[in-house]
Amino acid sequence: MGHPAGHGASRAQPRGGGPGGDDPARPVLRGRGRGLAYAEAARLAGVRGVRLALRHILPNALGPVVQVFAVMFGGLLGGAVVVETIFNYPGVGFELQQAVANRDVPMVQGLALALAALALAVLLLGDIVGTLVNPRLRSAP
Repeated sequence: MGHPAGHGASRAQPRGGGPGGDDPARPVLRGRGRGLAYAEAARLAGVRGVRLALRHILPNALGPVVQVFAVMFGGLLGGAVVVETIFNYPGVGFELQQAVANRDVPMVQGLALALAALALAVLLLGDIVGTLVNPRLRSAP
């Protein structure tokens, strides 16, 4: 009997991973960049070692890393409010907490707007830098 949703067999299909398989986690586990098209082309051209990593693998991996750090920055802003409140440390998060406690609506609005603008600016900067350092996106039309 087929899958309940009608999408083929109900058994899970193996994903390779054996000798000569096409396991997508294999390059990450080995840490050598094997199986990546641009790295494989560079290896066939005779590029090896550190030059392969710095000139071919790192530029392609750096864009997503920059974008992830930009997204994580939003969590850091939210965490600052909690840390500053718990440890009674003066800062923007502590001021925001005090403004909420004192029902100072204009101050809450202003700080929330400033924090949101900062988070959006960092996200935009992360997208721009991620696009500029990624060679696949840099040459896109």
